[in-house]
Amino acid sequence: MEEIIFESIDTEIFNIPDTKTKLNTLQNYFFPRLKHLVDSALFLAREVYKVDPFEKYSFVYRPSHRKDAKNNADFNEVYIGISGRRDRQKQLNLKRSDGKNYVFHPSYLYFKVLPIGVIFVELWPFSHYDEAYITSVKKFLSKHYDIFSTLLNAGKISFGDGNDLITVLDRLIPKRHFWLIKDDSDTKNPFWLTSSEHYFPVTNQRVIDNLVQSFLFLFPILDACYDLAEGAIPILPTHFKNLKIWLNEESTKEVENIAAEVSTLQLPDLDSYKFIRAGLWYQVLARDNWTCCSCRRSAKEHGIVLHVDHIIPRSKGGKDEFNNLQTLCLKCNIGKSNKDITDLR
Repeated sequence: MEEIIFESIDTEIFNIPDTKTKLNTLQNYFFPRLKHLVDSALFLAREVYKVDPFEKYSFVYRPSHRKDAKNNADFNEVYIGISGRRDRQKQLNLKRSDGKNYVFHPSYLYFKVLPIGVIFVELWPFSHYDEAYITSVKKFLSKHYDIFSTLLNAGKISFGDGNDLITVLDRLIPKRHFWLIKDDSDTKNPFWLTSSEHYFPVTNQRVIDNLVQSFLFLFPILDACYDLAEGAIPILPTHFKNLKIWLNEESTKEVENIAAEVSTLQLPDLDSYKFIRAGLWYQVLARDNWTCCSCRRSAKEHGIVLHVDHIIPRSKGGKDEFNNLQTLCLKCNIGKSNKDITDLR
């Protein structure tokens, strides 16, 4: 997973005052890297669990605004992940308050970034509220509690409820005092699951591997919720068996020796790798169409990390001015450093 890093300056995007510009920038700057993480996790899930998640699931993401929309909702977060693929020919085994069946699946698994500069994996089991469905999830997870708890422990997964796991499962029986997602919504969620949080800057490959691994351990739980929503019998025990086989095979490949050779990426002290005010920073990225002015790779198509570089370095008298700034990818910026004054635009 080349160049999948997250920098401290990334959080400045959340401070862009204009909502539409902010949302467009979040999509262009975070989506490629998060999508790369999701793809990597899904390829691994396909290998481990012997299912094809690309056929079974659809991608979900936020912000999901349209560029031509008159009003844009700002949830002050970014995520990309998966939820059950919509099938117009088949109704889900979930009913709305008016008695009609839901069309969209209720469970989501995604990589999320928050404005404070933290990234983690989250499983959201209930975006819809249906008492019969929630009860079926409770009964199933209680029946397979040993597998459920082992997956959480192995993946270092915590649950956002404030109680112990047994209490969480007990509370999954329908009650009216469930936590509300929004004050003005009747959508209720008894609990949610999150991986360990990793704070920016994230430049260590092992951190990225841990995030993908957390996604991998949460996938069987998502898949169980999917099957229950479809009215099918979940295959959680089979997933767990396949996971154990895969882990045993991996342990014979001297994983520890390979991991020990992975060193933390150390960024050089680039002259241009200094703070540029957020407004000017994203204006330069937008002007250059989120594309490296040197190698012409883009954030959207190649998932690369982009920097704003001083054409004339600060050390040589260069100013923080729009015309003295250009977009370079991480590799090209490191290569240029502060020894070159070439305008690559």
